[in-house]
Amino acid sequence: YKRSINSTSYRLMTLLTKGYEKINNILSVDFCEYAASTFMNGVVRKQPIMYDPDRGFCWQQYRPLDRLLEEVKPKIEKIVGEELFPTYSYITGYTNNSYMLPHKDRPSCEISVSINLASTSNWALNFTDLTGKDCQLITKIGDGVVYLGTEVTHWRDLLVNSKPEFFIQTFLHYVRANGKYACY
Repeated sequence: YKRSINSTSYRLMTLLTKGYEKINNILSVDFCEYAASTFMNGVVRKQPIMYDPDRGFCWQQYRPLDRLLEEVKPKIEKIVGEELFPTYSYITGYTNNSYMLPHKDRPSCEISVSINLASTSNWALNFTDLTGKDCQLITKIGDGVVYLGTEVTHWRDLLVNSKPEFFIQTFLHYVRANGKYACY
């Protein structure tokens, strides 16, 4: 007989074999619109765009959505299959001439979640998976990607278009409660 694999087991298997797993509708579109509007009014309209050598021209805010860490944590724990400790959240507003250099995350980002809060274009998040294969993922507003931040290389190519583009992404970071990075 053929045993069926439930979606949680399949997601864990994909996360462990590829190093990432896409999750549709991890946040509601309504919440994403609220969070994006708050970021636009609180950061983008009040601070000049800055140049970051790792990200190009963008706006950034550290720890804007820490309450989301706890709200999303049960969904991520279900996929990872173990208890997690939240570390921090981060939000970036990208526009034309933004990018993200290929990198692996620091220990406090052992399990990372990248969520699309607002976008005017389909801008891929790229990965070199655990097998060495390069792939691109497009997320819609409310969709996210859970990935092994310390193990898989990830990046975004240069965002260039003849019209102004905007892409707001939030990052939620966790460590395994019983893992080697638990002290972070």
